[in-house]
Amino acid sequence: ADCAEAEADLGLPVMVWNNGTRNVSATVAATLTKRGAVLVIGGKEVEITLTLRVRWTGTNAAGVAWEFTEAVKPKAGERLTYKGKPYRIAQVSDAHGAFLEIDVIDVNK
Repeated sequence: ADCAEAEADLGLPVMVWNNGTRNVSATVAATLTKRGAVLVIGGKEVEITLTLRVRWTGTNAAGVAWEFTEAVKPKAGERLTYKGKPYRIAQVSDAHGAFLEIDVIDVNK
């Protein structure tokens, strides 16, 4: 299934990320495939809690469009909210140009 189908299957959940100017609400497909994987950030080991897959462009359930670019996209160290819970972004990768994979960790780590 593509990202849009996975989003629909999951009930169209959104993440909220502040791009420095405004909050961006983007529909995501969450996965636990990397849960428990350990990254070293700043010499400290942290465990991935969740991975969010988000399309580069789209329209959320409220009809509000978003568009990420290389210059304007979530970055490691920033925060986002998913299902009302804050997380810290551990790393962001481009998945074949189709969507971004955002690995998040506990906000207090």
